[in-house]
Amino acid sequence: METQDIFEKKLAYIISMTKTEKIFQIPLSWWEYAAPTTANSKTNLHGIHECGTVFKILRLDKEFESQYYKRLNEEGIVATKIEKGICYKVL
Repeated sequence: METQDIFEKKLAYIISMTKTEKIFQIPLSWWEYAAPTTANSKTNLHGIHECGTVFKILRLDKEFESQYYKRLNEEGIVATKIEKGICYKVL
């Protein structure tokens, strides 16, 4: 699965939960993703990376920031950074 796909699934979940509950909070670490950075980052049949794969932690909300805010605005959701995470509210 590509990084873009993971971002879109997480964002769809945030939008769904916020629209259902009208307010939804997550920790900042929820947006973190360990992306493989080595050229040989293939997985085996069980989805396990080969020995020697190097990973880099990405914050998906920062990596795809323009798409993130565009989608939230389209859905009428505002994101506010709080002490321990992010709070999403329906306008």
